[in-house]
Amino acid sequence: TKFGRNMQVLRNGCHVPDQYAVESYLKHQGQKFVERAFDANCYLLLTRMMDSHDVSRGRGNYPEILSSVKVPTLVIGITSDVLYPLHEQEELARFLGNNFGYHAIFSDEGHDGFLLAQKEVSAHLTRYFQQVEQMLELEELRESRSGLKGMQAQLTTLQSRIEELEAKIL
Repeated sequence: TKFGRNMQVLRNGCHVPDQYAVESYLKHQGQKFVERAFDANCYLLLTRMMDSHDVSRGRGNYPEILSSVKVPTLVIGITSDVLYPLHEQEELARFLGNNFGYHAIFSDEGHDGFLLAQKEVSAHLTRYFQQVEQMLELEELRESRSGLKGMQAQLTTLQSRIEELEAKIL
């Protein structure tokens, strides 16, 4: 993990007694929330909603619901993320119906690892968008071909009708 059991170290190199580095980090982040007049109750509600969210609630069986997803998806997990653990990302990727890939990125930075591993995330996203673009182009071509077949059928019908009318007239 990012902080482990490291004690807080001041800029001058002295250790702060009885204070872990993670405590200092959390105090610093908390102070930033206070300075922005962030309502702590909103944060509590947001985290509760994230923790209790269930995509299958009221819809049916979790694997079945995920397998019905038609939108192309990409799942990227961070090895040290405890907010969205790797095993949950692996499960998500396994059940999603139109998953274009699953990638685990090694990072000691916890949940923020996806922000710090920009090169890796960017490479996976670039490949994903290229795959989606190719899929959409293929679907467009198939629809065009289907439309052409329909037009050919209409032309054949019109040609037959013209021939019928010409035979009656002549």
